[in-house]
Amino acid sequence: MSDLTNSQIIMETIIKRQSEASEIKYEDYFETYSSMQILKDKDISYSDAEYSRVGNGGDGGIDTFFTFLNGELIKEDTDYSKTSKNNLIEVFIIQSKTSKKFSESAVVNLNESTRDLFNISQDIKTNKEIKLRYNIDLIKKISIFKDLYLNLMQSFPEVRFNYYYSTLGEGVHPKVRGKKQVLETTVKKLYPSLI
Repeated sequence: MSDLTNSQIIMETIIKRQSEASEIKYEDYFETYSSMQILKDKDISYSDAEYSRVGNGGDGGIDTFFTFLNGELIKEDTDYSKTSKNNLIEVFIIQSKTSKKFSESAVVNLNESTRDLFNISQDIKTNKEIKLRYNIDLIKKISIFKDLYLNLMQSFPEVRFNYYYSTLGEGVHPKVRGKKQVLETTVKKLYPSLI
């Protein structure tokens, strides 16, 4: 007898079938599938979701990372020189696990990564400790955000950090919810103007 609920079995079966049809490893497909579902209002393409994947060792608990400026996904080659006075930078940080529950350690990892990587005074592209601890894809994606933010600072852009933790779990333990408060405090220390 399975410990899974009907909705967990259905969701897992759907995602596994789609990953097999796409000939993509289940865990990798789950990361892309999760980010596309989370960002479906942003109308991102499959290739956008793949581009934003940074998981696979040295990811600091971040599987996909997106930076949007006024609703547009920002990549290395995006020209954002013509921006409005009222700019909105949105960052989406997604942790996706195929587990059937939520764990405290995933949120702790996100907090540590946030503290290490989002400090504007830290040049993560050249810091040796950062480069040893985190993979190059993650460093590049976060550098896109930091470069964008620094370039638009004089216009005082509104910045929103959005963290998502996606699993096949259905209930979130209060201890995991408690770790969310610590993460929020870390982000607000780094970016005090956040609402």
